[in-house]
Amino acid sequence: MEIKILATGLGWMGSGVESIKANLEELIQNAKYEIMIGAYNISTGASDVFELIDVPLSRGVDVRILVNQYQNHHPAAQDMLRSFYRKYLNFMLYDFTHPDGYDLHAKMIVVDRERAIIGSSNISRRGFFNNHELAVLLTGQEVKKVASAFEKLVTHQHTKKIDL
Repeated sequence: MEIKILATGLGWMGSGVESIKANLEELIQNAKYEIMIGAYNISTGASDVFELIDVPLSRGVDVRILVNQYQNHHPAAQDMLRSFYRKYLNFMLYDFTHPDGYDLHAKMIVVDRERAIIGSSNISRRGFFNNHELAVLLTGQEVKKVASAFEKLVTHQHTKKIDL
C-alpha cells in the first residue's frame, strides 16, 4: 500500500506534499471502468470537476455519485447532475437522507478500485483548488475496503437511487 499526502492551499504546499488538483485530474483521466464518489456537498463551483468526469463518462466508464441530502443541494448543482443523468446511461446518482438528520459527511473518490483520494474537500472549486484542504491518496488493498464501504452505504436503507 502506498499513501501520499495531498493538499490545496499555498500554506500546505512544499515539503513533499502534492496537489489534490493534479492528483484528482490524473486519477479521473486515467479511469478505466469505474469511478465512485462520495460527497457531502456539491457546489455550483464544481463545474471544473464535472468537466473532468465528463471525459471518462463519454468513454463508457461507470460513474456513481453518492450525495448527502440531494434536495438541499443548490439548484445549479442539481442541474449539472441531471445533465449527466440525461446524457449517460453509465451515470448513477444516489441520495443519503437519514430521517434523524445524520449526514453523509465523507469526501472520497475511488477509481477502478485501485486508487482513492479521501480528504476534507467538498466537490467544489474551492474544495479542490482554493481552500486549505488535506487528503490522502491510497493504493493497494485499503482501496478495496473503501470501495466496499461505499457499496455498503449505497445499499443502506436510507440511501435511494435518484431517477432524474
